[in-house]
Amino acid sequence: MKRKALALILILTLTILLNFGIYLNEAACSATLVVTVNSPQYKVYTSSDVVVSVSASDPEMNIGPESIAYSLDGEPQVIIATVPVGMHSLTGSTVLSLPNGVHSIVGIGITWYNGTSDGVFYSSPVYFTVNSESTPTQEPQLTEQEIILGVAVIVAVIVAGLGLLVYLIKRK
Repeated sequence: MKRKALALILILTLTILLNFGIYLNEAACSATLVVTVNSPQYKVYTSSDVVVSVSASDPEMNIGPESIAYSLDGEPQVIIATVPVGMHSLTGSTVLSLPNGVHSIVGIGITWYNGTSDGVFYSSPVYFTVNSESTPTQEPQLTEQEIILGVAVIVAVIVAGLGLLVYLIKRK
């Protein structure tokens, strides 16, 4: 009886230790991703078409990102790039046609282990504005007449200066 109890305790202990070891192996496969929104930036866009670019990298060089996504204005994530296991960094981009107004975007990096999501990592939010009704400010352009007039004034000043110089030299 004591041997059966001892054998049962031993089997239970081994089962617990094996399950704990599997947990440790899964934890060792998780990564820490640094996720960055490259575009859009904190500014006003005068076009409704905005490029979204997100990067994720694994500084610890464990598994790395396998998918990159974004969440616009708090909506569900949209995956924009996926790679096989083993890459330590990933960048993906897409173009969105957005309505006028203030928007926010969060970049998302995802790692996988045994077919299930192992870790989801987020960037800081980026806020930007779309105002496609405004026109970009342009610097004033000189007309052809203004350029010719400017050159004529410069030539006249040079000729007058040379004439004055010749007069002063002959007078001595």
